Amino acid sequence: MIPVFKPRLPLVDTLLPYLKELDQNQQYTNNGPLLLRFEERLADHFKVSADQLCTSANGTLALIQMLKSLNLPKGAICALPSWTFVASVAAVVAAELTPYFLDVDESTWALSPDHVLHALRTTEVRAVLVVAPFGAPIAFEAWEALQAKTGIPVLIDAAAGFDTFSSCQTTLPFMISLHATKVFGIGEGAIIVGDSEFIKRCRSWGQFGFQQDRVAHCAGINAKLSEYAAAVGLAGLDQWGRTRQEWQSLKNHFLQASAGFDLMPGFEGDWVSCYGQVLTLEKPSVSFETRQWWQGGCHTHPAYQHYPKMDLSVTEKLARQCWGVPYWLGLTSSQLTAIFAELRAVQRISA
Repeated sequence: MIPVFKPRLPLVDTLLPYLKELDQNQQYTNNGPLLLRFEERLADHFKVSADQLCTSANGTLALIQMLKSLNLPKGAICALPSWTFVASVAAVVAAELTPYFLDVDESTWALSPDHVLHALRTTEVRAVLVVAPFGAPIAFEAWEALQAKTGIPVLIDAAAGFDTFSSCQTTLPFMISLHATKVFGIGEGAIIVGDSEFIKRCRSWGQFGFQQDRVAHCAGINAKLSEYAAAVGLAGLDQWGRTRQEWQSLKNHFLQASAGFDLMPGFEGDWVSCYGQVLTLEKPSVSFETRQWWQGGCHTHPAYQHYPKMDLSVTEKLARQCWGVPYWLGLTSSQLTAIFAELRAVQRISA
């Protein structure tokens, strides 16, 4: 059976120079030289200054850092889409906020400002967590306008958006996951990008509340990225140009093989994704692995069923029809052709 995903991180040989540095430095965490260099290179990659970016141990912690840095009262309502991975709502709950599930637009799979404005008629929303669906671009200008109009802070969960958000120009803070399943993975890790004051608060909360001293200025936790993770990240950045070309080649073959199928919105755009998503009329019964990456939506999980929600008809439709099919570096064009030939046969779709 062809798996739905096979992660690929930098190989050992590419890591050795950085691991030797680590041995020589004998500093393994606490903002060591490799991490500082990694953050500097990431800032350059995302075209921001060094004080506008910080790293975190994983994407969920990064979201908690961002939400905590808003300094909202306990229990305040944070609107977010149910159509996202459960890490998004887990972070909201861990930040001691109340999640409020909203639906998404069927043409973008994303939350829209109109959904939030509708919710504001009956609910005191104090924050909005927008999700870039599977790394797709979102309408920054519309969200910046909503924040300016309402005063409600807007954060972006762009977990799979390493490539999409590389050159984006937005004033809104966003998080990028560096999980092994992403186009740029280091195993576990994340990036937070925002204005310098916001990043200062995020960094402090993720380092026990410390700032320039060893005094806890807020009730923070330990969300630091280790030197080992930074070594993987530096090796990954060394290879990123070639790696991106491989993702682009995979995407081109996927688009050619999937002719006649509905794919996730914007997939044909100038960005690379780690997900091959196909809309089907029913659960596909095929010989290769498929996966509902976001399952039925966050509101269907027992841990989150009791939280408030609006009508979620689009989310529920996507949950029935959206299936991940094999999509990973090393997958051949002939395998993709065979995958979609089988999918056409069982779904009765013409090329």
